[in-house]
Amino acid sequence: MSSIGKKLKILGTNFAFLILFLSIAEVGLRIANIGYDNAAFEPDSLLHHIHRPDYSFIHSNAAEHEYGNIAVRYDKMGCVVNPHQKKTEHCREKIWFFGDSYIEALQVKYDSSVTGLLEMENPDVCFKNFAVGAYSPILHYLKLKQLLKSEKPDIVFLFLYANDPSEDKQYLKEAKIYHGEVAAVDGGMPQWKYEIIRNSNLLRLIRKFYMQMTVKLENKQRKEEYVLSENNVILAEPTLTYLEKFVMLCLNKNVKVVVSCIPSKTDVLRSDFNSASFSNQVKAWCSGKCDFLDLQEPLQKFYLATNTSPYFKNDIHFNNYGHRIVARTIVLAQIIKD
Repeated sequence: MSSIGKKLKILGTNFAFLILFLSIAEVGLRIANIGYDNAAFEPDSLLHHIHRPDYSFIHSNAAEHEYGNIAVRYDKMGCVVNPHQKKTEHCREKIWFFGDSYIEALQVKYDSSVTGLLEMENPDVCFKNFAVGAYSPILHYLKLKQLLKSEKPDIVFLFLYANDPSEDKQYLKEAKIYHGEVAAVDGGMPQWKYEIIRNSNLLRLIRKFYMQMTVKLENKQRKEEYVLSENNVILAEPTLTYLEKFVMLCLNKNVKVVVSCIPSKTDVLRSDFNSASFSNQVKAWCSGKCDFLDLQEPLQKFYLATNTSPYFKNDIHFNNYGHRIVARTIVLAQIIKD
């Protein structure tokens, strides 16, 4: 046998052993039911990424293990819904939520989330949670425009966050422009990749460790700036344009719109607030245009009064206390009809 033939034989043998090892690992992980989440985001040609419709999975914290075994369910529209019971569609009022991962609320059990708490307090009101992680005003606008073609709510809540301007700039680079307006943001990734990851415990576990290492490296690089601060964020284009388009789309349909801003953890857990914070910029922009729901004051009041954080210790999102404060603030604002 030639030297080339021997090398090919060795490579073939090694490749066969690799496939055998990966197969055994996959079977073992499935038997032990070990794997991280199910890659529940899907690429979308209009909205960049969406929740997989009619889908359930178990969510856990990949980096800090502060929460785990959270049952998550998306309905046919991709809304985050109660994983254990079906909400009645006979309702006296329809309320839609738009936001990113803070309102999406995969970090707490559904009944402890803003949506779940409000549903329990208002059983005859239909809430739809259209929040999706990493969404910002450009995608909120495209989503709302799509939804209003077939249905109309009574009230729309839009929750912004200080990373929205940077995300909007990124989405604008990927956007398809029609008549001077963003018509779509194509996610661009082929569906088959997501299906492979979703159906492989081994790949999901590798994804988990990759996410852990990514977070740790980012934390090391950013040191104490491990969460976003509002103080250096400016409410600017293209966020301003698509925030206004979102609000005007609601008003033109005679839908009440309430804009709010999620304060960052670093800015809540200190005793002073910059008057030019992103929350205050959004509040000033809303003056005369739409209702504004202030979350900055109630969150900080809670922290100063109890010395208890409304956020997880390491994860940047709301814990049960944070969701309870936001839900209570909505109730006290008397936006929802009695």
